[in-house]
Amino acid sequence: MLLLTLLVKTKFGIRLSPYGTFGTMSGGADPTLLAQYAYVLGELEKRAKAGKRLAFVHLVEPRVTNPFMTEGEGEYNDGTI
Repeated sequence: MLLLTLLVKTKFGIRLSPYGTFGTMSGGADPTLLAQYAYVLGELEKRAKAGKRLAFVHLVEPRVTNPFMTEGEGEYNDGTI
């Protein structure tokens, strides 16, 4: 019960990586990517209006197409926007 009390008082956030390619994630290759994340954010907004607001939403921007490249090489240019 103490843990539950502590969790209720703690602020939570969510971190999303729309352009991630880990596992079966498609990165920017999926044309429905933007719609999927818009839906998720819309649902989070509904929760916020119901009093269950998150402390933050963090969207991770793509940096490179290959994690083994040096910073600044292999920029990601295939986004959905």
